[in-house]
Amino acid sequence: MSCCPSAKDLEKHILEHEILLDEVAVANDHIVDGGRLWVYDNIRGKWLSADRLFATAGRDGRAKNLYLRLIDGQPSNETGYTMLRDATIVALAAQTRNNETWILQIRKNGDSTSVYSLPISGASGAHNKTVDVDLDEGDLVQLFAETTTFLGIKDPHVIIEIAWRNDTL
Repeated sequence: MSCCPSAKDLEKHILEHEILLDEVAVANDHIVDGGRLWVYDNIRGKWLSADRLFATAGRDGRAKNLYLRLIDGQPSNETGYTMLRDATIVALAAQTRNNETWILQIRKNGDSTSVYSLPISGASGAHNKTVDVDLDEGDLVQLFAETTTFLGIKDPHVIIEIAWRNDTL
């Protein structure tokens, strides 16, 4: 079984959708469409952009059961990261100053239910590079630090890697 659509299948798709062939470059595992490079992700089984958004958030000092602040200092529940197009979270990392026990929660659109959680137990950090969380254009991504630690966790910092997603390829 092939890892991704064949060049012949891609050409058929392009013709069926009346995409001009001189505007699209086709190969076995990638397509250039509208100036954006799309790469077939074998792990997630979808077309994702080669370019990525790296969203960061954190907090100086102690944090306990609160939304982390974006780079400009705003709490992520007030502003967050708005998705410019359909996207997929593909990786994330979380770090604190000391060994801590907490859960990084990714929330969206003001909902207190997390769409993804990264538990960290007695460590200064953790990461996951196999995340597969789809987001829709216009979704607001928010980052929440949950802990039962009495004083909270010290200096949390988070980075999330987001790829744009193309469901039409």
